Amino acid sequence: MPFLIKPPKSYPLDPGVSSSLVELVDFYATVMDMCGVTPTHSHYGKSLVSVIQDRDRDVRDFVFSEGGRLAEENHCDDSGGSKFTSI
Repeated sequence: MPFLIKPPKSYPLDPGVSSSLVELVDFYATVMDMCGVTPTHSHYGKSLVSVIQDRDRDVRDFVFSEGGRLAEENHCDDSGGSKFTSI
């Protein structure tokens, strides 16, 4: 899923698309960093300012995702193949 950031015009940036892996919790850390605010509590986000300024940089080696609280359909059968087909 794309994560789009549009900083103020005066903010130094390397415009374009980055392949850096990010999580939604990084939004909070990024905004705090861009505003010059130091959080007084623990959080798990990583600021993306370094990626905004140099899109070849990475902040994470991997990301995690979690499903909702409703029962989810199993999208893979026991053979390891996907029930979905490529178009």
